[in-house]
Amino acid sequence: PAKSNSLYLIIGILAALVTAGGAYFALGSGGKSNTAITPAAKTESMAKPPASAAKAKVDAKASVATLQNFEDRLATFAGRINGGQEDKAALVAVGNVLKDDITLEKNKLHTLENDATVQRLDQLFGIQWKRADCMVRGLKGYSGAYAEGGGYYDEFQAKFAKFKQDIGV
Repeated sequence: PAKSNSLYLIIGILAALVTAGGAYFALGSGGKSNTAITPAAKTESMAKPPASAAKAKVDAKASVATLQNFEDRLATFAGRINGGQEDKAALVAVGNVLKDDITLEKNKLHTLENDATVQRLDQLFGIQWKRADCMVRGLKGYSGAYAEGGGYYDEFQAKFAKFKQDIGV
């Protein structure tokens, strides 16, 4: 009986540690993540249109604002990495949330009429996702990941400027 009680105690302690670790990674370093997803936003972004719904046209100007928002978040994320003050595991969690947010926005494009504008937006969101992924891989110690991300930064800036010019923003 004494052995089974100690076994339950050990299992309880391990369960508490796993739960605490999961909460730490989910919330980032002390809950300081600036990339939180609200439940309403997550539900809204994951909602699928009815199968019979006609495909809508893209609102290119609203998409520019969304792309710029991700640029701001990517810059903040890079600043947090470069600051060197935060736990790398927590920053990896923040980066993964950012990648998920970009993916959700990119997936919204699939509900729109597929035209040249949608294809360009898909490419721009894809470049932003690759940049966030490079930062996450850099945090994990992958050699050259930050430099690769710098290349994606340059590519994005050139294509984003051209896209804004083409749509008159």
